[in-house]
Amino acid sequence: MSLNVLMLSWEFPPFKVGGLAAHVYDLSKMLVKKGHTIHVVTCSFPGAADYELVDGVHVHRFDAYEIPAPEFLQWDLNMNVLMEKKAIEIISEHDIDIIFVTSNNLTGLESFDGHFVIFNYPYFISTHCNHITRSLGG
Repeated sequence: MSLNVLMLSWEFPPFKVGGLAAHVYDLSKMLVKKGHTIHVVTCSFPGAADYELVDGVHVHRFDAYEIPAPEFLQWDLNMNVLMEKKAIEIISEHDIDIIFVTSNNLTGLESFDGHFVIFNYPYFISTHCNHITRSLGG
């Protein structure tokens, strides 16, 4: 059975800050090799195309700075809203079977959780919070 999967990640190669980009890239490539159709929604960066096909993965980028923010937490919240907006656009254009949310924080999870339940989409969330662990001395 082949699935149409929507993956949400704030970073995806070549833009990467930590290990999340490599995780999403490797997982998405492996799923493509298994016959699934993978769409990744991720932040744009200077010179990046809004859409490209990377190793069989459909990569859709959005401008994470579209809504100005005076500090990081507000930017992060805004980025989650913009990512969700792009995700809804992809869902409306493609027959998505399941949604995989990767999160580097806890700020956007309630937003994603509420909307995907309303839309009745199966989904799962993988949280990658190293910066929280580091700030606590771990």
